[in-house]
Amino acid sequence: MLRKPIVRRHRECVELDISIPTPLSSIPACCSSCYVFSEGRVADTEGPDIREAISSARFLFSMERYWEAHNVLEGLWREERGKRRDALQAIILVAAAGVKVQMGQDSACRGLLKRAQALSERLGLTSEARLIDMEYPFTFPEDIAGFVLSGQ
Repeated sequence: MLRKPIVRRHRECVELDISIPTPLSSIPACCSSCYVFSEGRVADTEGPDIREAISSARFLFSMERYWEAHNVLEGLWREERGKRRDALQAIILVAAAGVKVQMGQDSACRGLLKRAQALSERLGLTSEARLIDMEYPFTFPEDIAGFVLSGQ
């Protein structure tokens, strides 16, 4: 079953996330010269190294590729426990908020940022500007990433 297309607005482009029932080779040549097509996920979510995953997520944030940043970190989040898991979840929530604002769902975006802020405060990470006050495009939450990398 095909799912409804998803449209995400970036500052300089529009991203369309669609599913098609046939291989990409069936897309007319005129379309392939206009768009970059990829099959499957952009990021490998199966057991990436924590430093590599944080670095990839940071880069994807800078490119406004919040969905892919979310995917990079989700595999790690599933395996972690305790405070490190909460810190990863806070970053994932900021990425998800980025996706929501790109989709024009500002209320959902604010709700996700509030949840990320609550997790950050629970971890004692209050030095960064408040997550709920972030403006689009979102920057990578470096202090939370530092907490993850510290191994606490």
